[in-house]
Amino acid sequence: ETARVYSRRYGKLMLLAGAALGLLLILFGVFVPSFYDVSPEIRRMASYTIAAMGVLLPLIGYNFVVTLGTLRSGGDTLAAAFIDVAPLWLVQIPLMAVMGLWLKLPLFVVYLAIAPAELLRFCLGRHRISKNKWLRNVTQEG
Repeated sequence: ETARVYSRRYGKLMLLAGAALGLLLILFGVFVPSFYDVSPEIRRMASYTIAAMGVLLPLIGYNFVVTLGTLRSGGDTLAAAFIDVAPLWLVQIPLMAVMGLWLKLPLFVVYLAIAPAELLRFCLGRHRISKNKWLRNVTQEG
C-alpha cells in the first residue's frame, strides 16, 4: 500500500514540477540563444524549440517517474521497457522522420512530434499503474 501511495504522490509531484520548470523554460528560454553568436533566424528557432520543450516537460517528467521510478522499482521491468520503447519506434521516430526529412518542417515542429509518443506513454503508464500488476515484492526476506 505504501508503494501505491508513493507512486501517486511522485507522479503528481513530477507533473507539478514539470509544469513549473516548463513555464520557466517558456518564459526565460527566449534569452538563452542570445548568449551565442548566431543569426537571428537561429536564435528564433532555438527560442521556439526551448518553448516546445517547456510545453512537453510535464509529460516527459511524469513518464520518466512512471517507467523508471514506479514500474521498474516495483519489478515490472517488461512493461516499463515496452512503455519506453514501443511509442519511440512505432510513433516518435517515424513521425519525426516524416516531418523532418520528408516534409522539411522547422526544428521546433519536429520536436513537438514527440508529443503523441509521450501521450501514448502517459496513457499506457497510467493504465499499467491502475492495474497494480507492478506491485511486486522485490526484496529478499530472511
